[in-house]
Amino acid sequence: FDRDASGFGRGEGGGCVVAGALLVAAISQSSPGWLGKSAWIVVGLAAAPSAALWAWLSKRVSHPDLLTAALTLQAAGIALPALAPGPVAALVDPLPVQGVDRSEYLAELAQLKQDWEEKLAGRRDSDRFPFTSQRPLGALRSVLPRDAIIVAGSGNTQGAVKQTFPVYSPRTHLTSGGFSSMGWAVPAAVGAKLARPESPVVCVLGDGDFLMTSQEIALSVTADAPVVFVVQNNAGYMSIRGGQRKQTSRHIGTEFSHPDGSPYSPDFAAMGRSFGIESWKVSDADSLESTLHKAVQSGEPALGEVPTDRDAA
Repeated sequence: FDRDASGFGRGEGGGCVVAGALLVAAISQSSPGWLGKSAWIVVGLAAAPSAALWAWLSKRVSHPDLLTAALTLQAAGIALPALAPGPVAALVDPLPVQGVDRSEYLAELAQLKQDWEEKLAGRRDSDRFPFTSQRPLGALRSVLPRDAIIVAGSGNTQGAVKQTFPVYSPRTHLTSGGFSSMGWAVPAAVGAKLARPESPVVCVLGDGDFLMTSQEIALSVTADAPVVFVVQNNAGYMSIRGGQRKQTSRHIGTEFSHPDGSPYSPDFAAMGRSFGIESWKVSDADSLESTLHKAVQSGEPALGEVPTDRDAA
């Protein structure tokens, strides 16, 4: 809950008390069996709230939003403790205890995870070369610590990261979201590294996305922000090509090709080296993990070009 977005007690921490109380109480009334079965309830209080906070709350006990919260909690059978310092137990003890059997629900979740793993494995674990979009992501996860930050580019790469790359901590998966703006990922990755210099930062993006702001890799050198850039090179805007084919049964301007139809591409590893960045091009499936491991462990700005199949998004 963003306390600064609250209409009550803006910037002073009061709104989160009201909103949280209303939410828990509303769910308790509408779906008593749902709480605890499909969601965990977490009640959070400051261990040693300041005198100023309690004074602030006491002066506003008659605020209509706070009264509404209190009445709603009481309607749900939850007693509202006095607004004075006290142990957490004063709030937790009155909560009704419900014996809920979660075994069926947890078994369903386990089956869904297993089904997804089986569906994903074919592409993530494939040794075809050029690679699928998912294969380098599986390798990357295996060489990164759990708190590493991944910055995902747009298009097919963005979708593959969402589906393939597990994240374990908040704010470690950065993406441009639904707009899927090309050119965002490179400068965003440098910004992430400047904000969290202690965490490894890897920017994964397609070649079309990379070419939008590729010059900004210079910042990883000049600003001492050692990002690892992984360019999934499929010689074109393959996500856009897919949309064209779906809507019009043809494509135009979305494949980077020579006049004879063969794929065209800059030498991205040479480009990285020209910026003073240690760079490699993965030449076969067997060297993928070792190349990514070397880039991550270098502690310096690095670039890895990963040839990617145009038709294996």
